[in-house]
Order: sequence, then C-alpha cells, then structure tokens
Amino acid sequence: MGTVALVAGALGVAPGAVAAVPVPAERGGAIVQVEETQTQVLGTEGESYTAISTPYSHGAYAVRADDRTLERINSNGSASYDIPPELATEPIRSLDSSSNRVAVLTDDGLPHVWGPVAAFVTAANAGMASTTLLGGTGDPAEATQITVAGTYLVGVLLADGRVGVFSRMAGSVDLYRVLDAATLPEKVVQIEGFGAALVLRLENGGVLIWDSGGTSGTDPQGTITVPASPELAGRPSGPADKLLDIQVNNDPIGDRFVVGVTEAGKVYAESLQNGTPYPESGLPAVGDREGKAVEAAVVPGNAGVGVFLVRTDQNKLYLYSNNLTVLPGWQAEVDGLDLTGKEVVSVTGGTSFQLILADEVIPPLAVDADPTIASSGDLASPKVGDTLTGTPATFNATEGVTLTNQWLADGAEIEDATGTTFTLTSAQVDKDITFRTTAVRDPESIEATSDPVGPVKEPVVVTPPIPGPTPECLAANAAASAAQAALGASQAKVAKAKAKFKKAKKAHKPAKKVKKLKKKFKKAKKAQKAAAATSAIAASQATAACS
Repeated sequence: MGTVALVAGALGVAPGAVAAVPVPAERGGAIVQVEETQTQVLGTEGESYTAISTPYSHGAYAVRADDRTLERINSNGSASYDIPPELATEPIRSLDSSSNRVAVLTDDGLPHVWGPVAAFVTAANAGMASTTLLGGTGDPAEATQITVAGTYLVGVLLADGRVGVFSRMAGSVDLYRVLDAATLPEKVVQIEGFGAALVLRLENGGVLIWDSGGTSGTDPQGTITVPASPELAGRPSGPADKLLDIQVNNDPIGDRFVVGVTEAGKVYAESLQNGTPYPESGLPAVGDREGKAVEAAVVPGNAGVGVFLVRTDQNKLYLYSNNLTVLPGWQAEVDGLDLTGKEVVSVTGGTSFQLILADEVIPPLAVDADPTIASSGDLASPKVGDTLTGTPATFNATEGVTLTNQWLADGAEIEDATGTTFTLTSAQVDKDITFRTTAVRDPESIEATSDPVGPVKEPVVVTPPIPGPTPECLAANAAASAAQAALGASQAKVAKAKAKFKKAKKAHKPAKKVKKLKKKFKKAKKAQKAAAATSAIAASQATAACS
C-alpha cells in the first residue's frame, strides 16, 4: 500500500502517496473504498478525513480533517490494534499500516509503532526514537514520513533527505541504521515499503529500490537496485520527466508494483517481482484520458497483474492495467461513482482503492483583469464628440456568471449608457468618465471599474484666418482707384466748363468767345464720358481679380 504523508503546519513534509502535494486539512472529505465487486463508504458518517491507511482485517486508520488526530475505522475489534491512549489526541504527520502493524509520525517528528507482535513493537519504538537512528551518529534529525514493509521492516524519511530503518533479522537481531551516503548518495523525498524492501523517490525525480536482505540478511546497509524502466531509474541523474509521486502495493498475495506520475502528467509502472517496466504507452486505458495525471494508486489484480487507478487535474478517474482482462469489475465500480459536487483529492491503493472525496470548492468570484477604455480621439484629453470604447473586465469564472456594463460620470451612472461604446456629450463636460463591469453569480456580486478618463472638455472652435489680397487684386484695385480719380477730375472739368459757358452766354459776351467756351464744354463732356468708361472697366477688372 502507499504510505500517507500529511501537511504538518509550516514544516517541510515530504509528499506521500496521498498526492504529490500533501492534502491540507481544509480539503478533507469522506472516504470511499473501491473494490472489484463493491464500493462502500468508510469512517464515521459526517466526518471529514485527509488520509487513510489500507484496510486490513484489523481495520484501517484515518486522519480527521478538523484536528488531524487518528480514528480507527472498519475495525474487527482486536485490542492489539487499538490506537495507543497517548496518541489519541496527537496531530498526525504521516501514517502507514500492514497486515500486522500500524505506524505513525506525530508532529514532533517521532515514530510510533504498534500491533500484536509485542517484542517487535517494543524494539522498534525504542530504536527508532533513538538519536542513533534519527541522527545516525548522535545528531538528532526529524522524521517527516513513515512506512512499514512486510513483517520486520519500518522506514522513516528524515528531514535532511536520509532514510532511517529498523529491521529484525534472524535470531531476533534488531538493526537500527541510517542509510549512509555510500548507499544513498542522492537525497530522498519519499519512501514506500513492500516486503523486506523500500522504494525510494529521489530529489532528482527518479526511483531506487533498497532491499534490507530480509530476516536472513547480514548487510546493515542492504543492497540497491535501479529500476529497469528509464522512466523510473534514479541514477545517475534521474529521468528527463521527473516523478512527482509514487505508490506501491504491499500485498503478498499478488504481484507488487511501483507506479508513479510525472511532471508532464504521465503514468509509469514496474513490477517489483520481475522488474518488467510499463511505460504509459504500455498501460492501455479504458477510454480517453481527460486531463493530466496528478496521482496514481495500485492494487494487485492476480499473479503478474497490476491495476492502476489514475486521478487527473480535471477531477477524473481512469483505470489502467498491464492486462486489460482484469479491468471490467474494477471499471464498473469506478464508473459507478457519482462525483457530482465532489472533488477527488486523494487516491491510495493496497488491497483495494481508497478515495477521499471532498465537497467541491467553488472559489469566490474575483477580478482577473480590470476594464479599460479606448477613444476615437485623444484619450488624455477627451472632448465632446469623442467615442469611447470600453473593454469589459474578466473574472475567474464564467459558468453561471452574468456580466453587465455601465458608463459613469464622476462616479454617477449615465442613463442608458450600458453598451461597450459611448459618445461624449456636453452633459459630461468637466467630469471624469469611467467604465464599470459587474459580475453576478447568485448570491455573489463583484464590480470592477476602469481608470478614469477626463475631465471632458468642449471642443475648441478655430476660425480660419481671412486670406489677404493677392498681388493681382492689389494691382487691379490700384488701377480702379486711379480710373475713379480720373473720372472725378473729368467730372470737375465738365462742371467748370459748363459754368463758364453759361455765364458768358448770359452776359452776352461776344459770339466768338461764347462759341469758344461752348467748344471747351463739349470737349470736357467727351473726356468725362471716356473716363467713366475706363473707370467702369477698371472696377470690373478689380472685382474679378479680388474674387
């Protein structure tokens, strides 16, 4: 089965088989056990849990979400498996169990083992709480994860990445040791137990298998095996696609497998019995997978067969196996799960699959991006007549969300201005304009408002300058003025000649003189007529040149 590692406040706790990232207490939920023939809910009705160990005949152990204390569930009543009184109220950091032992880490980082094999339990607790084990040479080190393997092996992951182990060898010889750098030069971030061995997930994203040698072993450091699959291998630098989580089934009846998920959301497995690797392409699935794999668990189908349950980031569950013929029963149970309103936050394996189903959490509405305003004119100096275009805000959800828009002037809503465009009028002069988007998902409502634009101004009316007269116009006007002056002079001569002629005639001047004056008068009139014609022509030419 997979060891369960929990969040322990601000402590750096290595991820366990619950998930690549340990499940925080507030994401607890109900425990559902899936077997090939049935699905059942475990634990106390209405209670919320963050982790569970694989159920055996003596029951299972779950961690309550509210205070992270232990609860024994599905129990057969055997007193030797009862939770020790001193642990009844202790927050639990990590737990694991086998067919005859239970082991936990409390928040002080110390291991606790119990079960029916009294001599083993006593020796394990005494040895594993010692500075020799947890510190190697007397330097205490805190444990972050615990696992039990087979009958005679308990392992702890230390905060500095080393691994401490207790095992009982032939002749009841107890060995307490920390695997040294010669055995494990790589830092370990997760441990899982099976038989007389541990599967170790390394910081480099790969896996190594450490074998204690069993009850007949004599090597205190044991032996290291590198998995055959390059997708799991832990030396020298780990796989290209790093593993984020591993699980192991610790069931002696069927084959044991290690299964893991990677950063890219792929699934890989390997038989721990014969070393046969199963890349994702070699694990045929039922149906197309929706989303990336984030967690996988394993149970033995029968000899040489493993069944892998995969959880994806889309809250979907999928079954894989190295032999499709064993899937139908499991598939029926998994497909029969009603996940409506629920989120799968944890999957573990072992002799069966255990799921923790939390109530689906809908995050409160929040603004992703505020509204913005663009303008047909100068946005920095908006004027009456400019058309403003608003880009609505975006939010963290769209399903069930209704959006409305509103233009505002100095914070007051502009009547009927609810579109994404708005043309400024004199009513907005000297006011700042904003664009607001409101999102409603009953009963929630949230607003987002753009930066202000303004104040709005009236457009400036520019009178074009009157063009001056052209040189042609000036010349024509001068000619017309000269012709007009000449006409005036000729008119004066006519009047003077006329007056002299009349005076001589009235005074009965000699006929010769009167005749002479008459002749001058006629000549003046003729000159006036010519001057008048010249003036008219000049005036007409001036009008044409100055038009």
